Amino acid sequence: MTVKANSPYLFIGGRGRAYALDKIGGQIVWEIQLKTGFFRTGSDFVTLSEGVDFLFAFTYGIAFCLDKYTGKIVWQTPIKELKHHASSMVVDATLLGGGFDAGSSDSAESDGDGDGDGGDGGD
Repeated sequence: MTVKANSPYLFIGGRGRAYALDKIGGQIVWEIQLKTGFFRTGSDFVTLSEGVDFLFAFTYGIAFCLDKYTGKIVWQTPIKELKHHASSMVVDATLLGGGFDAGSSDSAESDGDGDGDGGDGGD
């Protein structure tokens, strides 16, 4: 069974902020400055990933969990090693992705050597 996040919002992030826009009318429903204070060092690029119940964000080297309906911060965790970098994020991959069906006709044929080319693995 595949479960997908189904919120009424489009989420946008940038310059250290996250926004929720109504999918139908385009109005901003909520916005939040993810890191506050005078000294905001690090990358202000915002990576977002929507989970079933929450919106996850990463900016300024801090991972955030947000209530996706209000924008309120549920928790935040600094990751110093990524402070100056844009980063990728995956949430609930087994729930949000289509999954892999080994019996599907779309899957590559297996020949036992792991490369999926149907050959003997030799050069």
